[in-house]
Amino acid sequence: MDQPESTPMNFVQRKLPWIIGGVTLVFFLLTMSQSVTTSSLPVVGKVTGWDWSPSIQAPVFYLLTLPISFLSISSQPVALNVLTVILAVLSLFNLAKAVSLLPHDRTRDQRVREQSDFSLLSSPLAWIPPLFAVLVCGLQLSFWEHATSATGEMIDLLMFAYLIRCLLEYRIGENEKWMTRFAFLYGVSITNNWAMIAYFPLFLGAVIWIKGIAFFQGRFLLKSTFLGLLGLGLYLLLPVLLSSQYPDSGGIWDYLKLQLGNQKVVLTGFKRSVVLILSLTSIIPVVAIGVRWPSTFGDTSAAGAMLTNFMFKLIHMVFLAACIWVAFDPPFSPRVRGLGLPFLSFYFLGALAVGYYSGYALLIFSGAPSRRKSRQHRSSGSENFINVTCKGLVLLAAIGVPAGLLAKNWSSIQLTNGDVLSSYARTVIEPLPKEKTLLIVDDPFRSMMIKFALETSPDHEKSNYTVVDTSGLSTGFYQKIARENIKNDWEETLGAENIPPRISLGSVLNLVAAVIKQSPVYYMQSSFGIYFEYLFPRNHGLIMELQAYTQQDKSPYPPSLSEEDADKIQSYWASFDTEFKVLLDGIASDVPLCVAIGGMVAMERNNWGVKLQRMGRLDDAKAAFNAAKQYSNEISSADFNLEANELLSNQQPVVGIIDDQEWNKMQGKFRSTAQILKANGEIDVARFQNEMGIQLFTGGNFRQAALRFRRGIELDPSNTDFWLANSQALLNLGSPVELLETLKQLEQSGNDLDDSQKAEVTRLTALAHYRVGNKYYASKEDALGAKEFELAEGLLLKAREDFPKSEPIIETLAQVYLFTERYQEAAAMCDTHLNLNSDSVNARQTKAVSQMRAGDFESAVETLMEALEKNPNNNIALLNKAICHLQLEQLDEAAVDYKTLSERIENSHAVHYGLAEIAHQKNNTAEAIKHYESYLEIAPKGTSEFGKVKATLAALKVE
Repeated sequence: MDQPESTPMNFVQRKLPWIIGGVTLVFFLLTMSQSVTTSSLPVVGKVTGWDWSPSIQAPVFYLLTLPISFLSISSQPVALNVLTVILAVLSLFNLAKAVSLLPHDRTRDQRVREQSDFSLLSSPLAWIPPLFAVLVCGLQLSFWEHATSATGEMIDLLMFAYLIRCLLEYRIGENEKWMTRFAFLYGVSITNNWAMIAYFPLFLGAVIWIKGIAFFQGRFLLKSTFLGLLGLGLYLLLPVLLSSQYPDSGGIWDYLKLQLGNQKVVLTGFKRSVVLILSLTSIIPVVAIGVRWPSTFGDTSAAGAMLTNFMFKLIHMVFLAACIWVAFDPPFSPRVRGLGLPFLSFYFLGALAVGYYSGYALLIFSGAPSRRKSRQHRSSGSENFINVTCKGLVLLAAIGVPAGLLAKNWSSIQLTNGDVLSSYARTVIEPLPKEKTLLIVDDPFRSMMIKFALETSPDHEKSNYTVVDTSGLSTGFYQKIARENIKNDWEETLGAENIPPRISLGSVLNLVAAVIKQSPVYYMQSSFGIYFEYLFPRNHGLIMELQAYTQQDKSPYPPSLSEEDADKIQSYWASFDTEFKVLLDGIASDVPLCVAIGGMVAMERNNWGVKLQRMGRLDDAKAAFNAAKQYSNEISSADFNLEANELLSNQQPVVGIIDDQEWNKMQGKFRSTAQILKANGEIDVARFQNEMGIQLFTGGNFRQAALRFRRGIELDPSNTDFWLANSQALLNLGSPVELLETLKQLEQSGNDLDDSQKAEVTRLTALAHYRVGNKYYASKEDALGAKEFELAEGLLLKAREDFPKSEPIIETLAQVYLFTERYQEAAAMCDTHLNLNSDSVNARQTKAVSQMRAGDFESAVETLMEALEKNPNNNIALLNKAICHLQLEQLDEAAVDYKTLSERIENSHAVHYGLAEIAHQKNNTAEAIKHYESYLEIAPKGTSEFGKVKATLAALKVE
C-alpha cells in the first residue's frame, strides 16, 4: 500500500519549476524552427509519409506522433516542432525539479550548514541552482537544436529526466507510487531508446542505494519486474502493426528480431574509450553526488583535516567547472566526440551536476554557523574573503555562463531553424518543368527533401511529379509503394501494359524508357549506373535532365555540352553563390545544417568543374573546384582535380597524383571505386578514370566504361592500356566504327606496343570488321558483309601465324566461326585452344555453345560439366547446361540447375524463363504463371522470346 507523501516543499520545489517551464516554453517557441532541418527531416518524413521505409523503431515516438499524422501534410512539420518544444520544456521542468530535490548532506561541511528536513537547499539563494542548471542545459547547442525541431530526441530525454525525478521524489517521501512509475516507464523507455539498456546498471544501482535492504523484498521485486516487463511489451507494437500491413515481408518475430538487432548493433558499435571520456563530465559527477562522505577519514591532526576539507572543495569545484565547460562543446564534449549522436542525456546529467555543485558552492561558501566561527576567530578574515570571492564567482557564472552560451549559439540556431533548407530545396527543384515529370533520386534524404520542396513550393504542383528512390527498389516494401504511386500517376498516360507488375531495380529502366518517350525524366543529383547506358544527363544546376540515346546517334558518347549551355550553368552557380552566402557563413561556423547542405553543393560543384575541365575551360574549372572546397572540406576530389588542372594548364599528362598509398587508403575507407565516386564526386585523374572504368566494365556498363577510358587517354595519351581498355568497351558496346577509329588513333599515337598488345590490337581490329560485316548481313547486303567477315578472318589467321601461343587470338577465331555458323570449325579451334591450355574454361564454354547451336545437346552437357569441374561457380556454364537439359526434356535435371542459379543470381529473366518452361511442361500452371510474370517484369521488351512468353502467359490465365 502506498504511503502518504509528506515532503517539505517550498517555493523552489513547488513553484519555481513551473515558472521556469513557462519562461522556457515562450523562449523555445520564439526560436522554434518553422519548417524542417536536416536533422528533423528524417523524423518528419516518417509522419508525413515522405519516408517510405516502415517504422521498426521507437514505438513511443509512433504513439505520440500518431495524432499529428491526421493533420494536413503542410501543417505537420510545425505541429511536430510544437510537440518537441513541449517535450523539451517538460524535460527542463523535471531538471529543475530534480535539482531542487538533491540532498545537500553529502559532506561534513554541508551537514554543518544545511539543517533542513531531507537536507534540501534552504538558503535565500536556493533558487539559483535549478535556474542555473536549466539555463546551462537549455542553451547548450545540441539541446537547443533538438528542442526546437522535431528530431525525436526529446521524447527519450523526457523519459530519462522523469526517471531521475522519480528516484529523487521517492528518496524524499518514500511513496511507492514513484517506484511504480519508475519501473513501468523504464521498460517503456528501453523500447524507444537503446541507451537506456546501457544505463540500466546505473539506475539499478541507484534504486538499491536509495531503498537499501527493502529492495530485496520479494513483493517489491516481483511488482517492479512485472511493471518493467509490461513496459517492455511495447516492443511488440510495431512488429504487430507491420506484420498486419506487410504480411508477405515477415512475421511478428522477424520484425521483433530486427528491432532488437538494430539496438544491439548501435550499443556494441561504440568504443568504450569514447563513453569513458564523455562520462567524465556527466555520469561520474552525478554518481559522486550519491555518496554520503563521512565526517572524518581518520586524520587526527588539524593540518590533515584541513587538507582533506580543501581537496573535497577543490574536487567539487573542478566538477562544476568541467560540467560548465562541456556545455560550450570543447573537444571532449558529446557534440564533438559523440560520433554524430547528440547524447542529450549526458548533457542533462552535466546540467544536473551543475545544479548540485553550484548549490554546494553557495552553501559551503556562505560561512559556518556561529558556534563554529567562535572556534576559528583568528582566521575569520581570510575565510570570509575566500567565501565571498568563491560565492561571487558562482553567482557571476550563473549570469555569465548562460549569457555566453546564448551569444555563442544564437547565430547557429538562427541558421539551423531559419529557412536555409527550405530555400535550398526550392532552388534544387526550380529548374523542373511544370508538366508531368518523373524524378529519380539515389538516396532517402534527397527523396524526402524533394518531396518537402514540392509540398511547400508555390510554383510547382506536387501532383505533377513522381519521385522514385532507387535506393529502396531492392526491398519489397518500397516496390509495392513505388508501383502504387506509378500506377496512380502514370497509368492513364502510359497505359497499364507499360507499367511493370513490380517496380524493382531490374524493371525500373523499362519504366523510364516508356516515360521518357513522352514526358521529362530528371535525376536529382549526379550519378552513374545502368540508367546511363541508355540515357545521358543534361545539367540544370543541381539536378540533371535525362535524355535518351537513339539509333541515329553516330557516336556512342553523349553529345558535347555547348559553350552556350555551359555559360548558362556558370550563371546559375554565380547566382547561387550570391543567394546562399549565408550558407558559407554557416559552414565556416560549423553549423550542422549548413555543413550537410554544403556537402551536397560541393559534390555538384566539383562535378561541374570536371565537365568544364573536359571542355578545356580550365580557368572556370579551377574556380569551380575552389568553390567546392569552400562548401565542404570533407571531399578530397576537389584537391585532386586542382592538381590535375595545374598539370593540364601546363600541357602535361595527368599522372602520379594518386599514388598507391593514397589509393589504398581510399579503398580501405570506401571499399570500392564506386563508393569513392559516390562519397567524393568526380576525380579527373587518369588512375581514377581507369579504376572506375574497370568497375563499370565488369558490371556490364560498357558505354560508361568507354567514357572513362577515353578520358584516361586524354589525361595520359602514352598509356596504351587505356587505349586497349577503351577499345574493349567499344567492342562490347557494339560500336565497331568508333572502335576502328580509336585503333587508328592508337597507331598514329606513336606508342610502343609489346607483342601481347600488338596481338590484342589485331584481334580487336578483326572483331571490329566482323561487327561491321554483321551489320551489313543484318541489312541483307550479303556481299559487303561477306567481305568484312573475310577480312576479319584473314587478320585473325595472320595473327595466328605471328602469335601462335596467343590464346585470345585462338579464342576470338573460334568465336568468329561460331557466329558465322561454322560450328565444326569453331569446336575444332576450341580443341586447339585446349591443347594449348587444358584448363581454359572459356574454350569449353565456346565449344559447348558450338555444340548447342549444332543441336548436339548431349555432347554440350559433357563439355559444360568439364567446364564446371574447373570452375563450379561459373553461372554461364551452369545456365547453358540447364538449357541443354531443358532441350533434352530432362526436366528434373534442368530444374536443379535453374534453382541453383536462382539462389546465386537475383531476378534473372533467363532463370525465370527456364523455371516457367519446366513448370509449364509439368502442367504446374500456378508456378508457370508466377515465373512468366517475373520474366515479363525484367526481361528486355521487343524480343521474340518476350512476345512468346506474353502470349503463353495470356493463354495460361485463360485456362
